[in-house]
Amino acid sequence: ETLRALSGFWRATRRSPRIYECPLDRSCRGGSSGEEARQCFEGHTGALCGACDDGYDYDLARNRCARCASFGEMATRGVTLFLLALLLVAALVVACYVAYGRAASSVILFFVAKDPAVDGVNEETAV
Repeated sequence: ETLRALSGFWRATRRSPRIYECPLDRSCRGGSSGEEARQCFEGHTGALCGACDDGYDYDLARNRCARCASFGEMATRGVTLFLLALLLVAALVVACYVAYGRAASSVILFFVAKDPAVDGVNEETAV
């Protein structure tokens, strides 16, 4: 008869007397099989289910292997972050304009005028 390892624990073989605690959260299913594939949750592989399968990467925040994002998912996240940043800048400009009226446009022009390329354009048009 074999011992059954609890979830969160791993054993090298079906008849191995030693059972080890797995270092990664939700990586080891436990059981009595001793077969690596049956002992590890999806995305985990190897001794103590401590390695990540192909298509998975270690997620430090969750202390486990997580599915890698596809190119489309990464592109969507990038575009979303860019649009949120743009929306934040627009909201700040509107808030400054509402709070300070025309003075806000002076503040914005002050920061834009600090750009050397803009300064060069201003000098050429001033001549």
